[in-house]
Amino acid sequence: MLGDDYNMKPASPIEKEWFEQVQVIADKVIIEQGINWMVLKYKDKDGNITTTMPEGQSEADKIYQDAISGATIHVIEVYNAIIKALEQAKK
Repeated sequence: MLGDDYNMKPASPIEKEWFEQVQVIADKVIIEQGINWMVLKYKDKDGNITTTMPEGQSEADKIYQDAISGATIHVIEVYNAIIKALEQAKK
């Protein structure tokens, strides 16, 4: 793990490294016992952000979130990893 060596703080509007922002997301998942609170959004062909899937896109095209205080990173990869982990935990 790169930790502080990732050097994201200077570019982050909240001055947090990537791992710190992911920890905020992980803590919220634990508190909420899932991800139903997470609002994922799409970017349409004109660059507009919407919660409605634009024509020609699929569920896999969700790329933005805005429901996590303390994290400004795009979380689709984290979201997908959480989905997988929660599915595995049910087995």
